[in-house]
Amino acid sequence: MSNVVAGQLPLKQAIFAKEPSLHVLPVGVIPPNPLAILESKQLAALLQECAKVYDYIIIDTPPVLGLADTLTLGRNTDGLLLVMQPGLVDIDSINATKTLITQSQQKVLGLVANGVKVTSKPDRYFYYNQEYVIRQNQEALMGLSTSENSAVRTTR
Repeated sequence: MSNVVAGQLPLKQAIFAKEPSLHVLPVGVIPPNPLAILESKQLAALLQECAKVYDYIIIDTPPVLGLADTLTLGRNTDGLLLVMQPGLVDIDSINATKTLITQSQQKVLGLVANGVKVTSKPDRYFYYNQEYVIRQNQEALMGLSTSENSAVRTTR
């Protein structure tokens, strides 16, 4: 990505097909001031060019609380898809993340809960408990009540 933004490599040469329907644009050489690239008009133009070719563009960034990358890149996207692991992320971090997202006026598209341990035998209490924990985290992060969001589900 950085090589394309800097004009050192054409986009077609920088992207490679991981699968027939999955193409990847690696970050490239990390420059001395990465934030300058993230805030550049060239990166915005690159994302617009990619949007003409691809149905979905997913940008893997550090945690929202880690660096400014996520919120800076978020300005050039349709929204944020947050990933968290129930039981690993504490409520203070969730609230701090929500505050940063609100202040930066970012749109949250959804929440992915990964690392959920699923038992081999379905257990109603287990699934209800997992869904409750995920809903609590999502409500805290997105400011949604359970009745407003029926999209939160665990998979078996």
